Amino acid sequence: MSSSATIDAQVSSIEAGLRGFIERNDRKTAEHDQKHKVHDARLMAIEQQITPQHGATGLGGFGSDKNIGDIVINSQQLEMFEKGARSSGQIQIGSFKTITTGPWSAAPDFRPQIAGVPTPALPLRALIPSFPTVSNLVEFGQESTATDAADYQAVEGTAKPQSDLSFSLVQRPVATIATWIAASRQLIDDSPALGNFVNTRVMYFVEQKVEHELLFGDRGSGHLLGIATQATPAAGGTFPDLIAGVAAAASQLSVLGIVPEGAYVRVKISGMRGSSRRAVLECMSSGIR
Repeated sequence: MSSSATIDAQVSSIEAGLRGFIERNDRKTAEHDQKHKVHDARLMAIEQQITPQHGATGLGGFGSDKNIGDIVINSQQLEMFEKGARSSGQIQIGSFKTITTGPWSAAPDFRPQIAGVPTPALPLRALIPSFPTVSNLVEFGQESTATDAADYQAVEGTAKPQSDLSFSLVQRPVATIATWIAASRQLIDDSPALGNFVNTRVMYFVEQKVEHELLFGDRGSGHLLGIATQATPAAGGTFPDLIAGVAAAASQLSVLGIVPEGAYVRVKISGMRGSSRRAVLECMSSGIR
């Protein structure tokens, strides 16, 4: 056989081998595409069954930022499968909640917002300044007595009138007002909105108790001494209306050199006379410095 015929035979053999390789590769590509389509169809079916309705996100709408489709598509196992691996293996999805009882035929549209209840304002806490402490006892100096002898110096060089001030050290124990509520860490982690609501609500419980004790604390063991408990009622008896009562209390405080910054008012509906209502207003005013 001539060299030319040998070369032709080798070229034909190479061409046949290339055609076979291309055909085998095309078949494998078609099989891979078919498997990919099957995977996509299965994922679509799963997402349609468990993805929350009306735009809610997460696994069943319970707070995750990725759905199952995102987890599978972005998984390393699927990436290896697309590159030619024989199998994707197991892809870890995680856990999600499924509703199994109830009269409905579809999952409810879960909303993360919490429907709260009205919370009355706590005005006294806003009037009184507060300071942090790390001790269970607070000490401060308090003026005990004062002698005001300020007067003219009649003749230059003579002794000036002497005034006197005396102080005492006062100790006050730090009262603790606290509460707690049972909630699992998983529940708080699964719903940040619920965690914030619980924290705000429990803090309000404490602030509400502090507000009451600042007014009516009896200074029992570990208790505060309330303003109303130690206050002296305004002289003058019963006042015709709220404005007259507050004005009388403020006037009597001004005589003592105290300028009130707020008035605490309690309103009671005492009854009805004919078609009109009569409200009896009990008021108390105390200076806050």
